[in-house]
Amino acid sequence: MKRKWEEFFAERAEDLAFIHLTRRDDLVVNRLASPDTGVDFLVTVTRDGVPTGRVFGVQVKAREGSVQSAGELNSLMKRPQAWSVADVPFPLCMFVFTMSDDRGYFGWLKEPVVGSRRSTSLRAPDKLVWGELDPDGMTEIVHTIESWYEARNRSSRPSSTRQEHHSQAA
Repeated sequence: MKRKWEEFFAERAEDLAFIHLTRRDDLVVNRLASPDTGVDFLVTVTRDGVPTGRVFGVQVKAREGSVQSAGELNSLMKRPQAWSVADVPFPLCMFVFTMSDDRGYFGWLKEPVVGSRRSTSLRAPDKLVWGELDPDGMTEIVHTIESWYEARNRSSRPSSTRQEHHSQAA
């Protein structure tokens, strides 16, 4: 019987995640059909209704009771889970929903980081830093994604001096 409750909670948490994600006009949400891939949703950021190619993943978890501290949420991230998403090439969030009060929290499994000189990387933290999944939290997620892709695009573009050098050589 416990297994049935776990399945029900998992489905309910995915539905809550879908609701949070689809409240925004600038996100297109795709639920992935394969279970246990480490990514439950693939989300595309849009601009004026047009997909930008800027994607991030969401892994969803359910917790039966309420949460008193972030430490309780960190117990959900077991090392094998982190390894299962080690090769994911895009930012990846974990959403956790508490079934007793439907509160949502988010943390980065593959955190998009902008370093010095606009270099970008995806960092897999040992412990997640949790934020509340509310409209402000969703704005923070999208802003982080947008900033990371902007920096990544800038760092991959040839500099104007390189373009000038190629023009002169031709």
